Amino acid sequence: MAAVNQLQKFDFGVSPDPILGAPTLNVGTISGGVNINSVPDHAQIGVDIRTIPGQSNNEVYERLQSYLGEEVAMRKILNVGSVTTDPQDLWVQEVFKIMESFLKEPPVPRGVAYFTDASILTPAFGNPPTIILGPGEPSMAHKTDEFCYVSKIKEASEAYLEIAEKWCESRS
Repeated sequence: MAAVNQLQKFDFGVSPDPILGAPTLNVGTISGGVNINSVPDHAQIGVDIRTIPGQSNNEVYERLQSYLGEEVAMRKILNVGSVTTDPQDLWVQEVFKIMESFLKEPPVPRGVAYFTDASILTPAFGNPPTIILGPGEPSMAHKTDEFCYVSKIKEASEAYLEIAEKWCESRS
């Protein structure tokens, strides 16, 4: 329990990213003990950390291990970095122009704190400009009863087609 309380006070020691904000740390799971009236001999917690550009996941891991002390054993389950693209990138601006007609207003660059395949695919493809763009409801992402409106799926497929056509035109 002491480690969980200590995690609430962990300072990443970095300034927030202008788009993605500050790094986050969430204790998502806790397990341990065999009954309610005894102190467990061990406990296990699952911690989800979301870093921001400029942070080294390995440095955060080492800093966190040092912060929690030797009595806490840690192991990495997944180690992927954050994804960001300069909003002024030419391709990003082309996508924004396309999306303006769908959104009925200019898109505003922003970050999201949920996991996407972009964390793995962007570096695997040599770090091309990346946009997270989908028809889902951001407030429902990764929650029980996550859903997407059918009308938004149709609209997204139209937007993706326009984006692909524009990209193909620029390559010819």
